[in-house]
Amino acid sequence: MLHTVKLQTYSLFAVLLWTAAWCAPLAAQAPAAAAGTAVSSPTGASTTSASVGAVASEPSAAVQTEYRDTVARAVVEFDAGRWNEARALFVRAHELWPSARSMRTLGMTAYELRNYAQALTELQAALDDARRALDPDERAQVSKLIEQTRAFVGRYRVRMSPADAEFFVDNAPRALGPDGVLVLEVGTHDLVARAEGREPIRRRLDVQGREDAEIELTLPPTAVAQVAAPAVPSVLTPKRSAEPKAEGGARLWTWIVGGTAVALGATSAGLWLGSKSKYDKLRDKCDMTPCERGTTDTSSIETLQTAHQVTLGLALTAGVGAIVLYFVEGEPDEHETEGVSIGLGTLGVHGRF
Repeated sequence: MLHTVKLQTYSLFAVLLWTAAWCAPLAAQAPAAAAGTAVSSPTGASTTSASVGAVASEPSAAVQTEYRDTVARAVVEFDAGRWNEARALFVRAHELWPSARSMRTLGMTAYELRNYAQALTELQAALDDARRALDPDERAQVSKLIEQTRAFVGRYRVRMSPADAEFFVDNAPRALGPDGVLVLEVGTHDLVARAEGREPIRRRLDVQGREDAEIELTLPPTAVAQVAAPAVPSVLTPKRSAEPKAEGGARLWTWIVGGTAVALGATSAGLWLGSKSKYDKLRDKCDMTPCERGTTDTSSIETLQTAHQVTLGLALTAGVGAIVLYFVEGEPDEHETEGVSIGLGTLGVHGRF
């Protein structure tokens, strides 16, 4: 009988030990679940900072403590309408413990700051994030805020070819997501797409709100054939060639000989006027006082008259030569370009004058 009582006692003790061992993990989880104390959200709703299903991904206790303190300070700033300060604190909280709930607060502050494109992106991310997912009431509140935000933005799916083209919005680079979605706030925006070897494309959008459309940006190849600029001969590059011929009749020599004829003619006229002036003075002198033959010096007058006759003859010869060259050299070539070429012992000038 005594042995039977001892056996029952040992059996009961073993059952108690097994029960304690089985309940120990649950007892360890209880403080973590209890640590998710209620924190007032920006909308005034009560939210817990943790759930039993997310225990495995929770940060350390120290990080959770800093997170709750940061959220509490952010809520105070949010309720006071200090949106920039509130967002800065919510960003820090999201860095400490990223989740759907922290993303929701970012979307709410972006909306209050009137950054509607950013608000729409963050609010949608809060709905899609499975980490500490939103409860039904929070999802309904975020969905309503998304609908309000759509009135102030346009949503576009951008298709670019080539796909790796650079994309700019209002002169600032803009990276598109894998789905190519671009969210723009109401107003006028300039879009530019660029790629190497392609012509850039520019498009202007006037966003009214609630747009949901596609944009095709196909960059055409850059034209390969380019019109070559006419080459201008360099005056510093010697050319081992004979003196250039007057192709197309640029009439260079016509102008040179004609100019020489004009210069000689002007010189001849000057000499004639000089001799005439001296002759007139001598004649007036002799009219007042009779001059004896052989006593008056007229050598200077004779020299001027001789020079006049020589230069006049040269001017006439040059004039005739210019007329002949005018017909020999022909009409100027409209494709002729001006330039100077240097050869061995030669200097050539060609062009239209």
